[in-house]
Amino acid sequence: MWQQNNYVTFNGAALPMPTAKARLDREHYAGATTMQQEWDHVWRKTWLLAGVEQDVAEEGDFFTFDLGRESILIARTETGALSAVYNVCQHRGNRLQMLPFGSVLDSHNCPYHGWSYHLDGRLKNVPDRERFSQGIDCAQHALKPVQVRAWAGLIWINMDLDAPPLEAFLGSIMDELAPYRIEQMKLVRDQSCKLDANWKTVIDNFSEVYHVDFIHAQHASFVNCRDARVDLYPFGHSAFRVDGYVINPRYPVPDLPPPILAGAMEAIGLSPEDYRGRIDDVRAAAQQQKRKIGAAVGFDYGTLSDDQVSDIWQYNLFPNIIMTVKPEEVWIMRPRPHPTDPDKCVFDKLTLAMPFDARGSEHALVLLGDPEAARIMTSGERPERDIFTQDKVNDGSVSMTQTVDQDIYYLPDMQAGMHSAGFDAAVLSDDENRISHFHDWLAMWLQANPLRG
Repeated sequence: MWQQNNYVTFNGAALPMPTAKARLDREHYAGATTMQQEWDHVWRKTWLLAGVEQDVAEEGDFFTFDLGRESILIARTETGALSAVYNVCQHRGNRLQMLPFGSVLDSHNCPYHGWSYHLDGRLKNVPDRERFSQGIDCAQHALKPVQVRAWAGLIWINMDLDAPPLEAFLGSIMDELAPYRIEQMKLVRDQSCKLDANWKTVIDNFSEVYHVDFIHAQHASFVNCRDARVDLYPFGHSAFRVDGYVINPRYPVPDLPPPILAGAMEAIGLSPEDYRGRIDDVRAAAQQQKRKIGAAVGFDYGTLSDDQVSDIWQYNLFPNIIMTVKPEEVWIMRPRPHPTDPDKCVFDKLTLAMPFDARGSEHALVLLGDPEAARIMTSGERPERDIFTQDKVNDGSVSMTQTVDQDIYYLPDMQAGMHSAGFDAAVLSDDENRISHFHDWLAMWLQANPLRG
């Protein structure tokens, strides 16, 4: 069996098949014209994941979301509502908040001339207001709003005030992700890597598993990427589901679980020796064992299917969200375009983890798999934002996990090769159809907003 593909229609109306066809050439990945078209028709028109609701839990809490040349300021107001505005003072254009996140008493204050704004963006005070002989209309000089919506513990924004709601954009994906209870998870890592690659080059990397056998050799001994199950949704979204606690059937099945699989089994209290000659039974056993020990540490698997308990499901949400989902942990990866250079992006990785009772079992930390993340969670701290260059990943100074580190090593070379006279356009296999699905929908967005019908 090879990759299985399934088209999913939203709400019985929005069809998943794109009607445009993209050419994946140098202009597509590195052209200034394409970059501007994407800004006008994609970044300013689609719903974007800006951050985590944890950062705006209380009145006065705020965070900033930088994208290209824009900065969006999201805050929790006095009434408990969310506010999202352009992070720019209406006096002379100075940024109001330079910090990535924080808290204020009751207003956003421009550090340059002292203009202040209510948490919902209304103009509050203008120093020496009488010196503006033309007068100051407070309503006219309020901060400019953008749409904002909280869902799954995440904050989403849309710079198009007339755009249809987030529910129309994500459709049934919302229901599919609901059992994971992402809204209960806590942020335990916040990383940003400055990368010499176009944002779409990053999306492509996380849209196929064709490369896994070649640069992620470790995966063959604990997941089955060959037989991934793929869903293709409207508007450019997609998902694939990869079986865990298995051996990739492309390779001979050993008599005894190999080291990586054996380590994962031992971590949850299964003896590899008990599965000598029957590795095919490991996945089902792991599903039941995780349910058993999860109950002791506050992990509730009751809303999840057996597949969700053991497997790795990844959702790519158009345009730039890569969400790798497990019951205990979610990775949200997000390439953001550089303000001016199509050959660069900032690649974010937010790691969310489900709270647990560390006293409940010796397996408490094992389920999470990251002792430092567990420490941050139990301490109640908000992790610092770690910003670094790709060189720091390549020399081992910083890690975004082994698999992601391996991807970062190769992506700049992929981007550089697109400038070669020896490259015309990408040629895709049947197992890279998530890439073609994404780019063909991107071509549709560049023509007109498909969400509006």
